[in-house]
Amino acid sequence: MTYIPVINPSVPAQNSADNVLWGDVIGNKTDTTVGTSIYAKVTKLLANITTPSNGVLSYLDAGGEQTVVEVTPTTAEVVHGMWLDLVNMTQDGTIKVYYKIDGTNYREIESFSFTVATDSDGFYIDRTFGFGPNQYKVTYTEGADEGAARNLPYRLIREKRILT
Repeated sequence: MTYIPVINPSVPAQNSADNVLWGDVIGNKTDTTVGTSIYAKVTKLLANITTPSNGVLSYLDAGGEQTVVEVTPTTAEVVHGMWLDLVNMTQDGTIKVYYKIDGTNYREIESFSFTVATDSDGFYIDRTFGFGPNQYKVTYTEGADEGAARNLPYRLIREKRILT
């Protein structure tokens, strides 16, 4: 886990001389080019924030491939792994990751098999994916009829990227 220090982003009046805030010294001076001060650079870096996306799919007793989560990023992003809680599944299944490489059509980019009572119920897709701004999704397909709807919790660790 990365530690991000808490920074007071207050910007004083231009060329403030009290040197109380870090922006007094390095962030709001007339002798810096716009956007090149340390304050501007740190503010931009803080925009690249790692945030989770989580929820629960109610895997319906309808069979076939069902979307666990579908994401439409607003900018490029990096996904640092995906967690699926498959404890409620009673049949073997398949997990797939898709990406709209061309911006229109989903293409399968990775597939994983899940075997009940053999594989861990907490299933981790140990991959780092760079996505965006096109859509991507994770799906699950039961190998045999589950016989009932099953809750399938998930969690993605997403890092928004600001491109310049």
